[in-house]
Order: sequence, then C-alpha cells, then structure tokens
Amino acid sequence: MAGWFSRVLQGSEPAEAEPVEFSLTCRCGNTVTGIRGQRMHVAVCRECRYQICVLPVSPYPRPKVRTPKKKPPKPVLKREVADEEEVRTPPPIPKRGSQREGKAKQAEPASKKSTRTDSKPSQAAPREPQFTAQRSPIVTPLRLIAVGMLGVVTLAGWWVAHRRAVGQAVVTFAEASKAGRTALAGSDFDSADLQLQRAVTALDLLGRDDREARQVRQLAREAAAAHGLSLSGLFELISDVRGARKISPANWQQSIKQSHEGRWFLLETNALQLTTGDPPQWRFSVPLIPGAEPLQISGDLAAWSRVLGSTPPTHVILAGQLEDVRPLGNGTDQGLEIVLKKESLCLWTNADVYSTLGGTLDESSRTTLKIQGQLLGITE
Repeated sequence: MAGWFSRVLQGSEPAEAEPVEFSLTCRCGNTVTGIRGQRMHVAVCRECRYQICVLPVSPYPRPKVRTPKKKPPKPVLKREVADEEEVRTPPPIPKRGSQREGKAKQAEPASKKSTRTDSKPSQAAPREPQFTAQRSPIVTPLRLIAVGMLGVVTLAGWWVAHRRAVGQAVVTFAEASKAGRTALAGSDFDSADLQLQRAVTALDLLGRDDREARQVRQLAREAAAAHGLSLSGLFELISDVRGARKISPANWQQSIKQSHEGRWFLLETNALQLTTGDPPQWRFSVPLIPGAEPLQISGDLAAWSRVLGSTPPTHVILAGQLEDVRPLGNGTDQGLEIVLKKESLCLWTNADVYSTLGGTLDESSRTTLKIQGQLLGITE
C-alpha cells in the first residue's frame, strides 16, 4: 500500500505537449523565430540584441473546430416552379394566321367549348401585395398643445404691448394737452392743432369719456377750425363767385369748388330746421348783403340736434368746412346756396379764441357759448 498517493498523482498528470515553432516580430522590425519548449525562455534578436520573452507550450489540448452542418435543400413544389416559369416567360406574340384561328375558335358553338377539357388547370398569376399608406390625423394632442402654447404666448405678447402703449398714452396725453392749451392761448393755431390731435389719439387708445377728455376733444376741433379758417369771409366768397360767372359762365361752379373747397367759415347765426326727418336739415340765416343775390347756408346738424332744440330759430355759433357752392333754383340769378360738410360742423365754446378770430363778444354771444358748452358736457 505504500506509495499509492504518488501513483494516483502520476496517473492524473497531463501528457507533455509537443514543442512548436514560434515567429515573433521585434521592435526593430526583424522576425525572431525558434522553437517553443516546455518552459519559458528568452529569445534574442540578432539585429538589435533585444530580448523577447517566449511563453511555453500550452499543456492543454487544442479545441476541436466544428464544421457547421449543411441544411438539406428545401423541396420545391411543382406548382411553385410552374408559377415561376409562367411569370418569367413572356406571353407569345400572336401571328397574323393565329388571329384568324382565334376568330374561328371564337365562332365555334358553345357546346363544343364545353366538351373541351384542359390538360392542365389554369393558374392565375400571383398578385403583388398592395400596401396602403395610412395618413396621420390632422388634429393630434401634441398639435393641440402646440397651438395652445402659441396662442398663450401671442396673447401675453399682445397684452404686454398694449399695457406699454396705454402707459405711453397717459404720458402723451398729459404732455400734448398741456402744450396744445398753451399754444392755443398764444394764438399759435398750427402747433395747437398738432398737439391736440396727438392728445385725441391718446384718448382714443385710453377710451376716456370724462369731462377733461371732452374738453380736449372740443379744443382739438376748435383748433383745427381756427388753423384752417379762411382768410376771406362770405363777402369775398360772393365776390369770387361773381367774377367766376363772368369769366366762365358754364364752369364757374367747378372753379369755385376747386379754389374754396375745404376752407373753414365761422358763423354766428340763427339755425332754422327745414325737415323733421332723419337726419334733419338746417338752414342758417345770413345778414343781408346789399346789391347781392339771396344767400343761403345749409348743413346736416343731426349730431347737434339735442343742442339746437326743437323750436327754431336757435341762436348758434359754429364753424364748418365748405363742401359745395350751387345756385338756388333753376336760374343763375335766384341766389346761392353754400353747403357745409356735416362731419366738419363744430359748435363753438371757447370765448377767447372766438374773440381772437374776429368774433363779437356781446352778452348774447357769451350766453350762447356758455349754453353750448353746458350741452356738450364741457362746463357745468
């Protein structure tokens, strides 16, 4: 029994591996060859004398390389081969004689056709698969969210811009109204018209309709009328009409309209209501002009009906722009009618500006200006 352990170990030791050749590349580029033994050793390059460590032969057996098994070929059915041949081979082109034979075959009775039997069953050509593209829906949750976010951003941007514009309008109104009042008091009607129009634009943005806003709007109308007031009065207008009639009797009306249209006239007169319809028409009485034909001034005062009242005549002081000059009646010597633009008619309220423009400030005029200011909501 002695030495049984050593015998067991001797039987379990692996067999010695056979030495094999090695081929290594040195760092200088030279190839070092030799035999790889059971132990590790050092090989020396002949060119640069560099030592290379050579590992021993692996004691384990080399793995066996398995070759993949080839699958047996898939059997091809006769039907598939026939279908492929039928698809690949193009249909025969019929000749002239075959067309006649085809017509003769078509002329055969149906009874003979029914007796014929084909040797091979007819096989239809394989259909290609058809794919239908599915359209994505127009309204999707992601698009709804994007549209909602875009609307919120747009609304927020508009609100910020509107608030900035409102803040700027407050400053503009304060500056422009003060500058306009100062220019109007100094009889600088050009600057007063410009500044007060800026103030009115700011009021439109702010949407104000209080007493101060009404005062500024009224001053803007009066400043525009004073700025565009005609230097020639009604007497000069009649004189121009007489001269135009003598020079061009046929085209005098067009000549006067081109030269005087848009000019402002300031009148203190009585207003007579002609009609009670909608809108009511009013006629303004004019002082008698010696040696001249009758003169009539008319306009549409629908916007000032509550000021004028319903019992004519009513004493008014107003300004308006010339729209047209035309003869009264069918003849040329029956008088003239001066028509004022209805959107330009402005009831006057400022006594100082009226006096500066040449108006007569007596007790009746002051009372009329005060009443018109009260009815327009400017003064108490």
